[in-house]
Formats: sequence, C-alpha cells, structure tokens
Amino acid sequence: MNVLQLDSIFKVPVATLFLAALLQLHVTYVNGITNVKSCPKEKTVAEGSVNVSTCEKLPCKLKHGTEVTIEMRFTPEENVTSVSNNIFAYVASIPLPWIGQDGLRVCDKIYNEDGATLANCPLTAGKEYLYKNSFDILRIYPTIPVKVHWALLDQKRKALTCFEMDARITA
Repeated sequence: MNVLQLDSIFKVPVATLFLAALLQLHVTYVNGITNVKSCPKEKTVAEGSVNVSTCEKLPCKLKHGTEVTIEMRFTPEENVTSVSNNIFAYVASIPLPWIGQDGLRVCDKIYNEDGATLANCPLTAGKEYLYKNSFDILRIYPTIPVKVHWALLDQKRKALTCFEMDARITA
C-alpha cells in the first residue's frame, strides 16, 4: 500500500488523502459555496454562507446578458425592521454603485432558514435567514476586472452581513 508519511507519528494512505480531497471538492460543488472575503471594517460574513450562481472559482466571471443569483445566509444580532442593499464595484479603486441594485429595499428577498418560506421584515435577532437576489449583467458594463462589495444594511444603515469578491465582467 502506498503511504504518505506526514511525520513520525502519522501515516496516511495516499488513497485516503485522495478520497478526502475528492469529497471536499464534491461537498463544495454540491453546496455551491463561493469563497468570498469579509468586508473590511464591517460585519463579517460567515464562511460558506455565500453562493454566486455563475461563480465556479475566483475571480467570478460575470458575462454580459446573463442573470446572476446571489444567496447569502446571515443572522442579525438585533431585531431588524428594514433591509437594503449596499452594492458597488471598485473600478480602478473607485467605488461605483451597482446600477439597478444599490440602495434597494430587499425585505421581499429574505427567506426563512429553509430557503422556501418568505420571511419579509421585521427580522428577529438570533434567527438565521437566507437572502436571495438575481440581477442582470448589463451590456453597458465595461469588460474589466472589478471587486464587488455586497452588503445588507439595516434601518440604521448598519451592516447585517457583507462580502467582497474579485470578478471579471466578460462579453
């Protein structure tokens, strides 16, 4: 049997390592998790809580004329009466609002933890919710690399959750 010796204590069969790596890839693919970063200076996003429909790896490819779906799990720390998007793209280090998405109220896009039952607002502190939103990649967007900033803000404009990801708009 082929064995990879990690140190003098552990001996792990190569087949076991391969199987573990394959299982991790399968779980990531099935769950549709997109590896994103928490926003600096804002509420951190929980690992594994974001799925971007068209993103298999970073940078995400956002193709003109397609629709992208974002799903993000979050748990508010306080009761929330209103939720709005705060979405922009950094282009050459300049934050530009995402046309048609930034500033919108999104209570109608928030579901209970099961992902099927619409929660709407108000939201209860300590309860997990799923935010689902779809948007078009408009042909007017330039074909360039961008960093996308996506936050959900409460009625006080405080971030409930926030992530950033590298993306590339393509033709």
